Amino acid sequence: MVEKKYLPIFLNLNGKECLVIGGGKIAKRKIQTLIEYGANITVVSKVISDEIKSICSNYVEKEFEKSDILLSPATTKYFFIVAATSSKETNLQIVEIAEKLNVLVNNITSKEEMNARFCTVLEIDGGVVGISGKGNPTKALEIKEKIKKI
Repeated sequence: MVEKKYLPIFLNLNGKECLVIGGGKIAKRKIQTLIEYGANITVVSKVISDEIKSICSNYVEKEFEKSDILLSPATTKYFFIVAATSSKETNLQIVEIAEKLNVLVNNITSKEEMNARFCTVLEIDGGVVGISGKGNPTKALEIKEKIKKI
């Protein structure tokens, strides 16, 4: 398999419709980031933490179904989807649906099965640096700390 390459890019998510499928700790972190950057969030998960309910008013507690993404067999209203369930199989299904629709999708259970990654952000001296650990968030945080020291 050819290694995927990810273009570092800054997106304006203000007012964009984003779907997070999953209701746990990692989903919460992704939701907080998306909210911070102005996205309109919908959360779908069988179980949604109280913490998520307190920061996101648009949620549905139910098992994920393809119809949660699709408006019709070939369209969706979502600009960005986060597959944040604890099931690798479900997350892969979400990725496959999103990629067929040409929608940005992040998968918390894989380093490769997605087309968009979150990065660690460092705001410094009026600038913004996005840092990727190529799917390893711990590595990204280590690099961030090194940059701060410089």
